[in-house]
Amino acid sequence: MLEGFAIFDDSNHGQLFGNGEPPRLTNLPPSVVWARAGSEDSDWHGRTFRPAKMSLGDILDNRQGRFFLRVYDDKQTRQLDGCDFRYLAKLKDIRINDEPYTSTTILTPSASGHTPAHVRFVGTDGTMLVPSEATHARQERDHLVVTPHPDQDEVWCRFSLESGTVDVIIHLPWIWWRMEPKGRKVGPWCDKHLTMTRQAFRERATMSIRLSLPRWLDFVHVGFDDDVDRRYPSRRKSSAFNSVVIPLADFIDYPQIDQDLGKDVFLNASCYQTSVPLVRVDRDPVPTGTSATTIAVNDPTTVGHEWKWPVVAKVRCADGGWRNGRGFSLGELRDAGLTLVDATGRSLRVDRRRRTTHPVNVDGIQEPSDV
Repeated sequence: MLEGFAIFDDSNHGQLFGNGEPPRLTNLPPSVVWARAGSEDSDWHGRTFRPAKMSLGDILDNRQGRFFLRVYDDKQTRQLDGCDFRYLAKLKDIRINDEPYTSTTILTPSASGHTPAHVRFVGTDGTMLVPSEATHARQERDHLVVTPHPDQDEVWCRFSLESGTVDVIIHLPWIWWRMEPKGRKVGPWCDKHLTMTRQAFRERATMSIRLSLPRWLDFVHVGFDDDVDRRYPSRRKSSAFNSVVIPLADFIDYPQIDQDLGKDVFLNASCYQTSVPLVRVDRDPVPTGTSATTIAVNDPTTVGHEWKWPVVAKVRCADGGWRNGRGFSLGELRDAGLTLVDATGRSLRVDRRRRTTHPVNVDGIQEPSDV
């Protein structure tokens, strides 16, 4: 019903229009003959008009603020539709950290955590508009600075005008996470990765990680390093944010937790093509007399040969890529000239359920040639 230069924000008081262009009434059905526009928070109580003969801009007559619009039939006895809207003529754009604020904006932390958000209201002439009031923010020259806090992520701003006021609300879409022990008090919200050993990860198998996400994110993918292959749907936490629950038990049988680990790995969440490290799993201590990247096999038939540590099976993803599998198939052991006893002696994990055989896995575990 209304068209114009719309600016995204999180208010529930109707669309926000700006850039010096009042909204227009468009695509009205033939049954609409009359309309009435007015304000509920100023002395202007409104005016009734025929949309076919007058524009909404004519009725507003340079007024700015929060308005209502109702449309009626030819006898003005039956309301056919209606909405609220706001008009702030000089506003052209809302920017967070110098990027346009949109319905898909997301704020992910750096390695040191979240940094303060800088909110700017860009005017039609390129100057910055400054609100007369704002919550959870401090004024710094021509913009607002918001300190990251999981319970203070809504910024309310009021612009006071001669003809009324316009309230703008922004839910800063920071991502937070925390541990949730089963039956115990939950931990604090975090913006830096947690750190634990493989043993500590297994001991926390009854716990979950809860992610707090912007409301437009319906799911995330989670996995170790680049292999984020598990999909978790979001649950509505509030009108502004969703949450995702990730049970640690889902990853207990992954090679990164189940087998010796030769390097640090990260349990990551992929949020709208951005990777967020949730947990760092530390590598295992290096056994005495071995290097940090290889370990010799204690087998008289392979004296002097070093195997890469750890040896992990690869399996195909649905998109054609590769990810770490749960173990080598029996076919891969057979083609590599190994038995189950050999695999046990070399600490190779075996997945008896998998029927596929990949040459890359066979080459990775094949005995060295004597030639």
